[in-house]
Formats: sequence, structure tokens, C-alpha cells
Amino acid sequence: MATVLIVLALLVGVARLLLPQVPQYQGDIQRLAEQATGFQVDFGQISAGISRYGPELRLQQTRISLPEEGSEVVYAEEVKISLDVAALILHQTVLPLSLIHI
Repeated sequence: MATVLIVLALLVGVARLLLPQVPQYQGDIQRLAEQATGFQVDFGQISAGISRYGPELRLQQTRISLPEEGSEVVYAEEVKISLDVAALILHQTVLPLSLIHI
């Protein structure tokens, strides 16, 4: 158990160093989201931080549109994506969170 806590502490430390760099990768993150979904994805601003689960990506003014038509399918003022580091380490898998706020 002590090993798990040490690994978690190291991961949080590394995340705190890397998360401020996230805004410079906004274009890359948009392209990855478009490739994963098949939709056009745009967001006004991107930031990152630490939530109670672990690292968190925050997308502001997010629009998801049909690729050819450009008609908006979904708009969200803010989208938060968190990685549950404890579940990743303990279960060795990425578990979906059941928290969705619109």
C-alpha cells in the first residue's frame, strides 16, 4: 500500500509540472478529439489542473459540429475531463466516471 501512495504522490507531482503546458497543445488536442469522434470540435480556451480524481482537462466554449455541414450538434460552456489516477493504478484500467454536468 505504501508503494501505491508513493506512486500516486509522484504522479501528482509530475502532473503539476506538466499541466500548465497544456494550452500550447490546444490544436493537437482538437485534432485528436476530431479523429476520435468524427465530428468537428472547437473550443475557445483550454486549461488543466488537478481535481479530486487526478489530472483534469478543462475545455471552455466547446462546440461539436457535423463535419460537412458545420451545423452545431452540441455546445457546452465548459467540459471537464478527469483521469482517476487511483483507479488506473489499482485496477490497471481507465474507468469511466459517472459524473456528467451540463
